[in-house]
Amino acid sequence: MRFWVILLLFALEPFGFGNPAWTFASERSDSRFGGSGECVRLLKRLFAKNDDFNRLSERYSEFEIQESIWHLRAEGHLSEATKLELSLEKALSEGEIVSHETLDIGTTEPRLVRYRNGISGVFKWNSRDWGDSYQAEIAAYRLDRLLGLDLVPVTVTRQYSGKSGSVQYFIARPSKWKSRKTSSRLNYFDYLIANPDRNSRGNYLIFPGRPYEIAVDHGKAFSTDSLYSEIENLKSITPPKEDFQRLKKLEDDEIRATLTGILPKSKIEGVIRRKRLLIQAIEKAIRSGKSPF
Repeated sequence: MRFWVILLLFALEPFGFGNPAWTFASERSDSRFGGSGECVRLLKRLFAKNDDFNRLSERYSEFEIQESIWHLRAEGHLSEATKLELSLEKALSEGEIVSHETLDIGTTEPRLVRYRNGISGVFKWNSRDWGDSYQAEIAAYRLDRLLGLDLVPVTVTRQYSGKSGSVQYFIARPSKWKSRKTSSRLNYFDYLIANPDRNSRGNYLIFPGRPYEIAVDHGKAFSTDSLYSEIENLKSITPPKEDFQRLKKLEDDEIRATLTGILPKSKIEGVIRRKRLLIQAIEKAIRSGKSPF
C-alpha cells in the first residue's frame, strides 16, 4: 500500500529514507510500492474510521507521491496532504542528490536529478540566452497552491553544482500520453501567470482519470505582461465556478505575501492587475446575459 509507506517514511525521515521501497519513475515498469503491515498499523491512527482508512489505502496504492497529495486534498484530508507536501518540499530542497542527467528537452538543458532517498526532480537555473527564470518556476507553484488548483508539482529553491535554481518533483510522462486541447482551467492559470509557452511537446501532462492537466515548465512565465493587458477570448480562460469564487475572495495582499521575495514587485503587480481584469470581464459578461461558464 504505497501511499502509507510514503507518508510514514516522510514523517520519520524527511530527506533520508534509508533503503527506499521504490525506484525512479523513469526506470520502473511496475510502479507499485511494497506493502508494510507495520506501516499500515501505525498510520491507521490518522483516521477515525476504519472504512476511511481502508478506502484511502486502496485508492492510493497506484499513485505517485505528488498524486497522493492531490487526491488527499480532493477528498478533504487537508492536514495529511499538507504534512506530506511539506515533507516533499523539504526532501527536494535539502535531500542528498547522488546523480543527474541532462534532459534533451526545451532550450535550457534542465537536469533530471536523483536523490539518495529514491525520488527524482527536474533542476533548472536561469538562462540569459533564452530568458528562462527559475524564480518563475517557484512562483508558478506558489500561486497554484494559493489558488487551490493542484496543477503544478511541488517546486522548491535548490543549490546544486554551484548554481542557484529550482527543483520540481519529477512526474514521468504516461506511456500512453496524448496531447489534447488545454482546459479552460489551465488557460486561466496561464493567463494569470502571463505564460506564453504552453505547448503539447511536454510542458503539460495528461493522465487517464485525472480531470485536469499537470502543468510543468514555467520558466518564461511572468515575463510578457503586455501580451495579457486585454482579454480576447474570455470563455477560453474562464475557470470553473468554484475557482472563480476563490479568485474573487483572494486578497491582493495575499498574492503579494506569497510572491514577494521570489518575483520583483512589477511582476507581482502584473498578476494582481490580470486578476482584476479577469474578474471584471467575467462579471460584466454575466450582467449582460452572456455568462462564460
